[in-house]
This record gives sequence, C-alpha cells and structure tokens, in this order.
Amino acid sequence: FPTRRSSDLAGIEGASAQSGRRTLAVKLKRRGIDLRHISEILGIESLEAVKKLCAGDPARLGDIVRRII
Repeated sequence: FPTRRSSDLAGIEGASAQSGRRTLAVKLKRRGIDLRHISEILGIESLEAVKKLCAGDPARLGDIVRRII
C-alpha cells in the first residue's frame, strides 16, 4: 500500500489514504477553495462527504478556543 509505505519512510505513524485526503481537503478549504473544486480534486462525488472531511479542522477549533479563553 503506497500511502502506508511512504508514511512509514517519512516516520509518520497512523497515516492512511483517508487521513491524507482529510489533510488536503482541510488545507484547500482554509485557502478558500470551493467545496465543488475540492470534490473534483479528491475524486469524491458527494459534496456532503467533502463537507464532513473539512468539518474537523483542529487548527480552526484551536483558534476558536483561544478566542474564548
């Protein structure tokens, strides 16, 4: 499995094709790329699936918490 091997060589534990997709989706969304374009880039037909991938942005959640505290 190419993703697993590449991540092992890079010293990244727990990486998967899905985590790579999620990372790319979140980074594209942060840059203001439209969900439809993200969907095309990732080869995902469902916009709802793309929304779910982008929903868990830990950096954004951290920013929200810092503003509250």
